[in-house]
Amino acid sequence: MIKESLLGLVALVGIAIAGLWFTVGRGLYGVYRATAPQTSPDDYAQQDDSRIDIRPLQVSEAQPNNL
Repeated sequence: MIKESLLGLVALVGIAIAGLWFTVGRGLYGVYRATAPQTSPDDYAQQDDSRIDIRPLQVSEAQPNNL
């Protein structure tokens, strides 16, 4: 009796884990693969720096401290 209950519980936990993997885990794993550090060289190769407008630095005057 106890063996059958334990076996049923193990099967139920296994089904629950498989269900969670197919509903949530695959999506999270896809996000991980898209943002993994190993993808950095490909990402840098695809970026186009000419589309970014970088303005020159603006020098501000030093303000005295209020003591």
